[in-house]
Amino acid sequence: MSDKDSIEAKLDKLLNRIGGLENQVVGLESTVDKLTCENRNLKKECKKYQKEITKLKKSHNEDKKKIRELEKSNKEKDRKIAHLEDRLSVYENPKNSQNSSKAPSSDIARPKRTQSLREKSDRKPGGQPGHKGNTLKMTDTPDHIEQLKPKKCERCGANIMELPSKYIGRRQVLDIPPIKPEYTEYQVFQTKCTCGCHNEASFPEFANTPISYGPSIQGLIAYFSARQYVPVKRMAEMFSELLGVNVSTGGISYIVNKVAKKAIPMYNDIKTNVFNANVIGADETSVNVNGDKHWIWTFQQPLYTFLAVHPKRGKEALDAIAPKSLKHATLVTDCWASYFSLDVKAHQLCIAHLLRELKYFGQRYKYQMWSIKMTHYLGEANRLWNRGIDKAKHQVAKLKKKIDDLLKERINPKHEKMVVFKNRLIKLKEWLLYFLDHPEVPPDNNASERACRNVKVKQKVSGFFKSSKGADSYVVFRSIIDSAIKQGKSPLMVLQNIALSAVTE
Repeated sequence: MSDKDSIEAKLDKLLNRIGGLENQVVGLESTVDKLTCENRNLKKECKKYQKEITKLKKSHNEDKKKIRELEKSNKEKDRKIAHLEDRLSVYENPKNSQNSSKAPSSDIARPKRTQSLREKSDRKPGGQPGHKGNTLKMTDTPDHIEQLKPKKCERCGANIMELPSKYIGRRQVLDIPPIKPEYTEYQVFQTKCTCGCHNEASFPEFANTPISYGPSIQGLIAYFSARQYVPVKRMAEMFSELLGVNVSTGGISYIVNKVAKKAIPMYNDIKTNVFNANVIGADETSVNVNGDKHWIWTFQQPLYTFLAVHPKRGKEALDAIAPKSLKHATLVTDCWASYFSLDVKAHQLCIAHLLRELKYFGQRYKYQMWSIKMTHYLGEANRLWNRGIDKAKHQVAKLKKKIDDLLKERINPKHEKMVVFKNRLIKLKEWLLYFLDHPEVPPDNNASERACRNVKVKQKVSGFFKSSKGADSYVVFRSIIDSAIKQGKSPLMVLQNIALSAVTE
């Protein structure tokens, strides 16, 4: 083949390739056109989807906002539900004198006997073996004897009064004769001595006016007021109807304040004896003084009880009533914070108060074990102290370890009041079982509560004190009466002896 033919053959091949490429280009242009068209369609669809996405994003943001609002609303509703459940629980399990520090006089209805903290004993009800009964007995020296003899025969009606009689039995009636007041006149005379001196006798100290009520009446008024809680008007009626003594309500108030003034030295002696004791119980209770809330504070030891009234319940009141330092004393109280501001040797928390609070938690928070365990452990501590600590030292150590472990346990946060209670015990743990190491310290403050109970009874009967002076007189008398009872003395005799003393003006 010549060169020309070879070139033409090559040229044909190139032309064929160019034709194939042109066909490919046409095919590609057609594909590009299709893709361009599809791209335009996709852009249109994308714009639609972008609009929808924007709408969805906006809707999503609105939904998120609604969800946040609903979550906030749900939290508020949960809080309200918890509050209502809490109120319902309080309504179903109200606080009373058996499960809190409330006074028995504040109970609307008396709690059931089954709610008492007192444990069941194996003793039968009533007087125990060896108990000496106290009943009405005959006397061998009656004041009056009346001999009763038959006057007529029951069969024939004949007069038999002069015939011999035989003694067959006796009966006695104990009664009080009509009470009649006695007036005693003291006449003072003057005597001239041979030396020329004129000597005059003196009136008794209690006869300091032309006519006055004697010490028996004055002491009786103070006794009726502070010991028997008799209001002034009823006392005036009682003196008139029962004793035949006419004394006005103003006269009664005057005598009460007068005798209270005479009693101040004894009252101060009681205060000194109480605050010099090594173990002191303290408590406080509210009282109405002419419409304002005041507080009567109690400090007591086995032989003396001291009460004082103050318008405050905090540290200011304690600074005014108690000495600045009681470093020799262990103070037995509830967990009221003001007591821990006093400068004392040690504290002891009242276990009875704590057991009542734990009992309330058991009634309010069902199916929880923490308060049940703590109740058992504190009750066991009480029993160990009653049996004698020297005999149970190894048991004391075990019990302290159990209580320490229990205080480390977690409590359901929903039981808020119980969580607060546990945190309080942790804070004051040093004074929780102090009595187990010091047997002379009692585990409860019941003696102080009994002193406060008299205040509530007085207020329940009389309503309120009309003046601060009346409240001051009451705490003076009540301190003397409670101390006399502790010492086995007659409160009435003590008050009458005070009335016999000189008037302090």
